[in-house]
Amino acid sequence: MAPRALWPLALLLGLSACYSEADYEAEYTEAICDKYFECYDQAQQENLSWDSADECYEERDAPLQTQESSCEFDADSAQLCVEETRDLACADLYDGRWPTPCSTVCGE
Repeated sequence: MAPRALWPLALLLGLSACYSEADYEAEYTEAICDKYFECYDQAQQENLSWDSADECYEERDAPLQTQESSCEFDADSAQLCVEETRDLACADLYDGRWPTPCSTVCGE
């Protein structure tokens, strides 16, 4: 049994091991759609394919990057990608600067 001081780390590792590709795809879709509608003004939103974040969720509900046959899914990177996408500054979105963990979801 792990010493008490290591329990939070063990819990975190256990939770990330349960993070699946399906979890990532659903949560990333939600995070990016929310970010588009949070950051883009009305004129920019008119150029999107969706009228709302809910429509974006529905259309983007198809499997994302992990659909690649050679993907070695990295649950830790996927979870960090979603968290950092949620926290992404609008200026970074405008400049196309995506969270680094998003580039390693399918391994390095």
